[in-house]
Amino acid sequence: MNPTVSLLVPVFNRAEFLVPCLDSALAQTMPDFEVVVVDGASTDGTWEVCLRYAAADSRVRIFRDAVNTGPVRGWWRCVEEARGTYATFLWSDDMLQPTFLASTVPFLAHKDVAFVFTGVEIGAEPGAGQIYYAQPSRLMPSQEFIEGSLPGTGKYPVSPACALFRLADVRQSFMMELPTEPKTDLTATGAGVDLLLYLLTALRYPRVACLSEPLAFFRAHAGSISVDGRGGQVALDYALTKSWYARTNGYRELAGVIVARHWLHELRTSRRFVSPTAAARRYRHMVGTGELVTAAAVLLANKGIRAAAARIRRRGSVANRQ
Repeated sequence: MNPTVSLLVPVFNRAEFLVPCLDSALAQTMPDFEVVVVDGASTDGTWEVCLRYAAADSRVRIFRDAVNTGPVRGWWRCVEEARGTYATFLWSDDMLQPTFLASTVPFLAHKDVAFVFTGVEIGAEPGAGQIYYAQPSRLMPSQEFIEGSLPGTGKYPVSPACALFRLADVRQSFMMELPTEPKTDLTATGAGVDLLLYLLTALRYPRVACLSEPLAFFRAHAGSISVDGRGGQVALDYALTKSWYARTNGYRELAGVIVARHWLHELRTSRRFVSPTAAARRYRHMVGTGELVTAAAVLLANKGIRAAAARIRRRGSVANRQ
C-alpha cells in the first residue's frame, strides 16, 4: 500500500547536514509517509549516511545517480520515485518540526485548496533564526497568493520545503526551462523552478492554505545556493521566471516592472552600464526596450512595484484575464 506523503530529499555532498534533516523527517508524528532520498553521486560520505538510514528504517528509500546531474534533475528524480498522494521537498540542509505533516495534511482533504504552506525559521541553527511567512492561519484566495508573490512582498515563500502539495500537482507544475525566446534554462540553480511549483499550482485551484506556526527550518550557510547567489544568476532567474509568469497570465504591465527592478538593481550594484536594449535582450524580450524604460521610470518615481501591482488590479486586469 502506498504511503500518504512522500518527503523528497535530493542531496549532494551534505553528509553533515543530512543527518539532522533525516532525523526531522523520521520524527514526524504522522507515521504514514516515505522518505525518498536521491544522492547525486556525492563524494563526502553522504551515500554512507543514506545507507545507514535505509538499513534502520524501511520508510527510507534511497537512490544514487551515477554522476551529479545538478540540483534540479535530482529534484525531479525524487518526484519520479515518489509513491505518495502528497509530497513536499525537504532540502538536505533543512529540517521539519515533528508536527509538520500532521498539521498540513488535513488541509488537502479540501479539493479546492492548491497547497498549504507554513511559517519558516531561517538561520544558522534551529532556535537562533528569524521567522518568515508567519501570516495568520487561514484559507486565502489563490489570486491573493499570486499577486503577493509576483512583486516579492516577502510574505509568501519561494522554496517548497515549507509546503505540502499533491504529488500530481508537483509533477504537472515542474518546469526546468521557460519557453522564452531563446529558452531559459533553470537547472543550474533551481531558482524559478521552486517558485513555479507554487504559482502554476495556484492557478488550478481557488484557494491556498497557510499556517502561521513555523513548522520548517531553512539553514542559512555559505554553501546554500540562495545565500551564495551564484554571481547574480539566482536573482536573474527569479526575475525571468516572475516576468514570464506575469506576462503569460494576465499581468503584462507587471512583467515589465519586475525586470525593470532587476535592471535598476544591477545598475546600482555593478560598475558597468547595461543599456535598455541589451537588458531587454537579456530578459528574453519579454518586454520591449521602451516598456522597460517606462517601468524603470515608474520605479524611480518611488511608486514601486507594489504600487504598480495595485494599480494593475484597480484597472481590472484580473477581470480582463477572465
